[in-house]
Amino acid sequence: MSDSPYYDEFETRDPEERERALFAALPGQIVHARAKAPYFAELFADLDPAAVTGRAALAKLPVTRKSALIERQKAAPPFGGLAAVESGELARIFASPGPIYEPQSMRPDYWRFARGLHAAGVRRGEL
Repeated sequence: MSDSPYYDEFETRDPEERERALFAALPGQIVHARAKAPYFAELFADLDPAAVTGRAALAKLPVTRKSALIERQKAAPPFGGLAAVESGELARIFASPGPIYEPQSMRPDYWRFARGLHAAGVRRGEL
C-alpha cells in the first residue's frame, strides 16, 4: 500500500461513474449466482438479469430474510444453497448465533474491510 490518503483509484471516481460501473456489473453477478448457487437459481428463475440496470429495478429484487436464511441452512447445510462455491474451496466457515453459517473465501480482502481500514489510517503491519 502507498502513503496515499486513498486506498485506490475507485475511491475518488465520480459517484455517477461508480453507479454506472456497479449496475453494469450487476447482471453478470446475477447470472453467476443463478449458475452456481441453487437458492439463487430458484429465487431468480424468472428474472432477466439484463433488466436490472438501475435503482428501481434493484428495489424490486426479492429479499431473503434472516429467519428464512436460518431455515434454509437447516434444510440444506451448511449454506442453504446460497454459496456459489463448494465448502472445500473456502478458507473458513464461521458459525454465528442463530445459527448462521458464513463462508469466507480465500480471496484477499474477502470481507472488503481494507478500504475502510485504509480510510481510518491503518496501514499494512499496524494490526
